[in-house]
Amino acid sequence: MKFNNQQHKVPQNITRETKLHYRMYKDGKKWVVAGIATVALMIVPAFASQGANVFAAESTPTTQPATQTDEVATISGNAATLSGNIPDPSVTVVKILKDDGNGGFIEIGSGPIDAQGNYSIKISTTKAASGSTVYAYTTYTDDDSRKSPKSPTIVPFGPVSIKSAEAVVDGGTTKITGETRPNVKLVATDKAGKEYTGTADDTGAFSFEVPNELAGQDLSVVAINGADKPGSMTSDPVSVKVPESKPDAPTIAVEAPKDGVVKVTGTAEPGAKVTLTTPDGTSNTVTAGPDGKYTGLLDGDKAKEGQPIKAVQNNGGADSDPREGTVPVHTPDAPEVKVGTPTDGKVPVSGTGEPGATVSITPDGGTPITTPVKDDGTYSTEVPLTDAPEGTKLTVTQEKGGKTSDPATADVPNAKPATPEVTATPAKDGGTTITGKGEPGDTVTLPQMAASQSPCRLTMTVRSRLTFRKVTLARVRTLRLSKTVRVAQVIQQP
Repeated sequence: MKFNNQQHKVPQNITRETKLHYRMYKDGKKWVVAGIATVALMIVPAFASQGANVFAAESTPTTQPATQTDEVATISGNAATLSGNIPDPSVTVVKILKDDGNGGFIEIGSGPIDAQGNYSIKISTTKAASGSTVYAYTTYTDDDSRKSPKSPTIVPFGPVSIKSAEAVVDGGTTKITGETRPNVKLVATDKAGKEYTGTADDTGAFSFEVPNELAGQDLSVVAINGADKPGSMTSDPVSVKVPESKPDAPTIAVEAPKDGVVKVTGTAEPGAKVTLTTPDGTSNTVTAGPDGKYTGLLDGDKAKEGQPIKAVQNNGGADSDPREGTVPVHTPDAPEVKVGTPTDGKVPVSGTGEPGATVSITPDGGTPITTPVKDDGTYSTEVPLTDAPEGTKLTVTQEKGGKTSDPATADVPNAKPATPEVTATPAKDGGTTITGKGEPGDTVTLPQMAASQSPCRLTMTVRSRLTFRKVTLARVRTLRLSKTVRVAQVIQQP
C-alpha cells in the first residue's frame, strides 16, 4: 500500500510544532514512516486538547538566573512552548551542557520537568566553574536525537556578605577594615560617587586606605564575589563612618593605692572616651567632662605598685596614641629593730617590716647585710661580732619598690664575761689581799660592807691580776682594769 501525501493534509486545529513535526515525515520515502507520522497526527490533537504536547520538547526552554549556595549552582527554568503547551513530564527531560573546549559540549547534569513544565537542576561548581556559561535543552527520555535548541545561562558566583566593617585612623592613615568572604573585592563609595577598592585575604579579613579628607563622611561599602566577571554577586551595602582626625594622647596622673583602689586623673578632649588599661588587660572607660578633665578608678589588685597604666582617648571613632603613667610605690616606714646579746661571735638582729621588703643592716664602718621581710612581716639575721663590736651602733633600713625607708638605729649590747678566778689571802698588816684573773677592762664590784669590818689592801698587777690595797670597803667598791671588757665581776670579802 502506497502512502499518498496529498490525501493526508495537516489538520488545521493542531499546534505549529505538530505541523512542523508532520512536515518532517510528510516527505518520507517509506510508507512505514509516513504511517507512523499519520498515527502521530491522529494522537496529537488529543494531547493538545489537554494542554500537553509530546513534541513540545523540541521548543527551547527558558532559564531563570542561576543561583549558587555552598559551591552548588542551581539551574532552573520552564520547558513550556511559546504558545503555552507543556511537554509530557513522563517522556521529557532537561539536560545541562558545558563547552568541552574543543568546539563540542559535555553533559554535566539533567533533571525532569513537573506538571507545569518547571525544572531545577543542581550542578557542582567543580563541574561548571563560577562565571562560566552552561546550556539547557529539552529532549525525550528515550530519544536524545530529538532535542530543542540550547538555552545559555551563567553559573553565578556564591553569595557574599560583609560580616563587619569600620573606619579607623592608624598612624595618620584612614583605613576601612573588617571581615567578609575570602578573596572578594571591596568597594567603598563616598558621597560624590568616587570609589576606593581593596581585596579580602584568604581568611576574609580586609584593610584598605581611603583619603583622610573623608573624615566625618559616611561611606557605602560592598563586597563583590567574582568582580568584573559574568555571574558576579554583590553584597548588601554597609554604611561606615570615617572618624575625625586622630586626637592627641590624653594626660595621665596616677595616685598611690588607697583602700585597695588606684585613682587616675588627667585631661582629654571634652566628651572623649578615655580607656584606662592595666598590664593584665583590665580596663575602665570614663568620659571626659566639658572641661576635658576625667577621673577613673582601678582595682588595686589589678593596678599594682610600680606597674604602668595606659590611657587612650577616642573622640569620633579615632583612637589616640596611648600615654602611660606608673602606679606610685609608697615609701615604707623605718623598720623596727632589736639587737640581741652577742653569742659565739655573732650578733643576732631581728624585727618587723613590710612583707616583701628587703632590710639592710649596716654596722658602724662595716659592710651592709641584707635579709628579706617574710610574709608575716618579720625578719631575722646575724651580724659578725668582728663587724659590730659591743657598744657600737647598727643602722637598719628597709627598701621596697625602689623606695628606701628612713633609718632606724640600735646599740650592740655587751656580752656576759666568764666567771673570774679569785684568791683571798691574809695580808701582813692583818688585812686581806685579793688576787685573781679576769678579762682586761672588766669592772670589779665589791659588795657593800659594814664600816666596822676590817679594812683591806687593794693592789693590781700589770698582767690582769687583781690585788686590792688597804682601803675602807665602805668607801671603795670598784676597780677598773686597763682593757675593755663587757660585764662586771663580783668578789665578796671573806
